[in-house]
Amino acid sequence: MRAPVLGIIVIATASAACASSDEPTLLAAPPEAIDVNQVQLIDVDAHETYFTMRVRFPANPALDHYSKTITDPWVRCDWSPKWERFVDATVKPARTVHQQMYMWINRPARRTLLLANRYYSSENWVGNPENDDQQVILVEYMNQDIDNTIATLKLRCPNRKDAL
Repeated sequence: MRAPVLGIIVIATASAACASSDEPTLLAAPPEAIDVNQVQLIDVDAHETYFTMRVRFPANPALDHYSKTITDPWVRCDWSPKWERFVDATVKPARTVHQQMYMWINRPARRTLLLANRYYSSENWVGNPENDDQQVILVEYMNQDIDNTIATLKLRCPNRKDAL
């Protein structure tokens, strides 16, 4: 079953030189990915890819994979690079979400990319996740106001002219 996005902005990649402004760029999932699915999010001009990886916390092979794949003109910005834990009461039964997120921006293409990695445990679970099923969500938003995204999400971007 696909996990809800939990009200975050999740974003993927596109090549400014090769793609039209509304055509998503599909990035290959890591070879270890299971149950890879894609969906077009028409209401928000986005394309989502999601899959599962069977990896022990806190491993992050999806970040390793996409960090090698996503290159200039993309700039990686930190959003919540440390694993965070919170209770998601929007689902029944409520559950604990262990989450880590990274963001890339492509100012010339007006696109942003968020990689969200999650594990789900029982409600009020303390400590490491109770399973090895890492849920990975990658969504590409097109036609973005990059300055607004950086400010709203309080992204920490490297001091590069492309990110400014």
